Amino acid sequence: MAFLAIPISLLFFPELLYGIPRYPNENISSNTNKIVDNKVSPEPATIEIAEIEPGFVELADQIIQYIELHKPYLNPNFSVAQLAVALKVPQHHISYCFNKVFQQRFTKMKTKLRVEHAKKLLANGEHLNITIDAIGLQSGFSTRSNFFSSFKEEAGCTPTEYLQKTQLLAPIRR
Repeated sequence: MAFLAIPISLLFFPELLYGIPRYPNENISSNTNKIVDNKVSPEPATIEIAEIEPGFVELADQIIQYIELHKPYLNPNFSVAQLAVALKVPQHHISYCFNKVFQQRFTKMKTKLRVEHAKKLLANGEHLNITIDAIGLQSGFSTRSNFFSSFKEEAGCTPTEYLQKTQLLAPIRR
C-alpha cells in the first residue's frame, strides 16, 4: 500500500517531483519583465509576484543577466536546454520562469531579441557593408525566410520596408 501512495501522490502534487508551484488564481496584476531594445524592462503582468517563489524570481534575474551579457540568442541553435546548462538549473525551471514570470514563451522572447538586434544593425548602417540576409544570419536566424517572416511579425514590416520607413535607404526599385 505504501508503494502505491508515492506514485499517486505525485499525480496530485507534481511540485514534489518537479519543484514547480501550482497556483489556483493567476489573474492578479503586478510587476514582471519584458524585453525592449535588448534590455529587460518592467511591465504590468497577470501574476502576483508574491505568488512566485523567490527562487524563480532570482532565476529570472539570472536569465536576464545571462542574456544581456552573453547574447546567446545570436546563436541559431540557442535553446532552453543550452540556457539550462549554462545556468546549471533544470530545464523545466527555465520554462516555468518564461511562462509564469516573463509571461511569454522562450521562443517568442528569443525572436524579439533577434529582431531588435537586426533593427540595431540596420540602424547602424550595416546594410551598407553586408546584405540584409547576412544581417539576419548575424542576428541568429538560420534562414532568410525565417528572418523575414519573424521580422515582419515583430516589426510589422520587412527589413527592407523598415529601412525605407526609417529613411536609411532610398526606395528599392524592382
